Amino acid sequence: MNFTTPTTKAEMYATLKDIYAYYRLRFQGYDLPTLNNVLSIDTLQFTPLTDAQLTEKAEDFVEGEKIREIKKMQAELGEKIAILSAKINAEESALTDKVATINARYKKELDKIKLEAKNKGIIRSDVIIGKIKETESEKAKEIAEITSETNEKLTEYRAEKTFKESQLSGASTYFDDIYLSKIAEKAHQLKEEQDKKKREIDRYNNAISEKIQKHAVSVDRAEIEYQLKFLEIQAVGFTKEQLVDLGYYKDAVDCVKGYYQTLSAQSAYNDIRNESDLIFYLDDFYSTLIFYFQARV
Repeated sequence: MNFTTPTTKAEMYATLKDIYAYYRLRFQGYDLPTLNNVLSIDTLQFTPLTDAQLTEKAEDFVEGEKIREIKKMQAELGEKIAILSAKINAEESALTDKVATINARYKKELDKIKLEAKNKGIIRSDVIIGKIKETESEKAKEIAEITSETNEKLTEYRAEKTFKESQLSGASTYFDDIYLSKIAEKAHQLKEEQDKKKREIDRYNNAISEKIQKHAVSVDRAEIEYQLKFLEIQAVGFTKEQLVDLGYYKDAVDCVKGYYQTLSAQSAYNDIRNESDLIFYLDDFYSTLIFYFQARV
């Protein structure tokens, strides 16, 4: 009998069934009964996201947290900048008031010196002129000292304010760098969750596939048993020697060997020695094939 070498176990059993029907039943003029060997169970469908899609999803997760962090930082910096601005304004205002107070005090003192000199008629004397210059010098020195002290504070406050303003303007960029690693971490987490879900679905689908295959084999065996019962009733059958002569066992052995030779030697041996359903088709040749694949390991 001509047949295509099977590449899957399901194809192997289907071919064995055809070989069986060809040699053991066809020659008896027996019409094969048709049983439904298809078990209809839906498998789960799952389309995993690409790395780019996972990264985009991770960005969506992280974006809300990032925005909250940016707003928090902006609020904190805005408050600190406002406090520094208030300090600067207060120092500038205080300096203005202090200078005005100093000017008023020295004006009063100079007016007194000039009035006394006028009353004494010595307004143009060197002594009075020197005293006026000395008083003006003391005033300038006092204003310079307080101005210098205030400017030191103002310089510190303005520098700190400028720094905080630069932090405020760069808040988004600052968190962009920080959240790149968080996005990568979230994408990795989503990938692991996706892989776990895929493994669970694969296990389920494999179990369904195995159940469908076992059902098909069970139905096939039921068909054969039904056919054998018919032959028993008809008292018709071939001897083992007749089947050898007809070529049944050669084709059955070639079919099974052809499939298992698509596997590695170890996998073929491990699988065939547990595939007891093959005894039905191979009889004693099943043991022969087990020894054959054992020798290849």
